[in-house]
Amino acid sequence: MANTVQDILRMLRDEEIQMVDFKMVDIHGQYRHVTIPAENFSEDMMTDGVGFDASNYGYAVVEKSDMVFIPDLDTAYVDPFCDVKTLSMTGNAMIIDYPVNRPLDQYPRNIVLAAEAYMRKTGIADTMLILPELEGVPCGQAPRSHL
Repeated sequence: MANTVQDILRMLRDEEIQMVDFKMVDIHGQYRHVTIPAENFSEDMMTDGVGFDASNYGYAVVEKSDMVFIPDLDTAYVDPFCDVKTLSMTGNAMIIDYPVNRPLDQYPRNIVLAAEAYMRKTGIADTMLILPELEGVPCGQAPRSHL
């Protein structure tokens, strides 16, 4: 939907979006959210990220759990199900490191990015299609994380 921070900032302003929701998954594959007021979204988030406690997501012990979430601007969309106008996007969990944050190896999106790079480098293929496997939720019932 948007490729640059300026595109996102323009969208926030033009569409009067009030909140920005960053979606990530925990170690069990359940969606978790960090939501900020739209006026707090900035270009710095693309390098500094949004801080979160990775121990709450199952990725690290408490003593080493300060990590950041770097948004993927290409995943941004206006969430039609929120009561307050909200821009939603996914991204990648990163280990805080200086001068450049490092990908958290066990984060699912980072695993996919590494697999895609390996696939291209070795010539196995040039395209990979990945979809969620939705099982275990009877028709008409919400997943446990939403009850």
